[in-house]
Amino acid sequence: MNKKVVAIGKKLFDNEETLTVTEIKRVNQLIAGNPNKYLSFNLSPGYTDLCMLAENLINEAGLELATKLVNNSKYLLLGMRYYYEGLYQILRTESVENIKVGVYHFGAERGHIDFISCGHRMFLIKKYQGRDERKITGMAAEKGFGPKQYGPGIEIVEDFLGDVALPGLAPFKIGKMAGSLLKELHNENIIYADSFARHLRYDKKADRLRLIDFGVSFFYDGTAPVKDENLWLVMALSSGKGVSFTDLQKLRDRKIKEKYSLIPPEQLKALELTSMEKALNYHFKFPLQLTRGGIYLLETFRALVKKGLTEGYCG
Repeated sequence: MNKKVVAIGKKLFDNEETLTVTEIKRVNQLIAGNPNKYLSFNLSPGYTDLCMLAENLINEAGLELATKLVNNSKYLLLGMRYYYEGLYQILRTESVENIKVGVYHFGAERGHIDFISCGHRMFLIKKYQGRDERKITGMAAEKGFGPKQYGPGIEIVEDFLGDVALPGLAPFKIGKMAGSLLKELHNENIIYADSFARHLRYDKKADRLRLIDFGVSFFYDGTAPVKDENLWLVMALSSGKGVSFTDLQKLRDRKIKEKYSLIPPEQLKALELTSMEKALNYHFKFPLQLTRGGIYLLETFRALVKKGLTEGYCG
């Protein structure tokens, strides 16, 4: 690395300089122009990664700005993500001692998912997955049926809503909240198309359910056929289970493809309502089977879930 750049790893941050609005804009232009170069590193990057980032900055931003960026304690902790839009909004007033970093890899298909906590607040960072995800996550944040978003940017930066899916509330109340949630999505012609069982979160403060992860969600109002990339999701909803490679091969048949690509929107939304009902029934299944007369009680709870769903969705 150029010797004129402050040595990475040494605590020489007494003279940290605040970036100007113009400099922040310039840095974000660099990142947006080549996100793989600047955002492919995990949070809390290693020494070699930091050196590579610094060299890239010298070449593209110039020595003066690169030195200013590198000579920052938060840069050592977070790399270029610290300077990137949503995260900069969140972290610029936090001292580095208050920032905790955790990196979790949920699978190669999605890429890495990173977490940052500041005091009692935790934020999640992940790459966009589906074509409609950027618009849908923004809409979900704005209308309240998803986590709050920070940005916008090339990556999703949002509030982390926790790992616990559903609380121990009455089945009718959960059903009604779930029905209202699904109604909000469908009013915007959003098909969630993923597992509700794994992605429902309860917001205790707002006393409502929210959804996370709109990676495979898509817009559909019936004015145009379902896009080819989403046909397997429609097939999965129609079957009520996952689809195999053999199932996907059937989409080569013109009649079968038309069946799924021209499905009426209301039919698709009804299938999602059924999917939500199954997810809620699964939530109540195990503890109830352990009680005396558990089977009867289970059916009673399922009836309450369905009643709540119907009232929440149609009310």
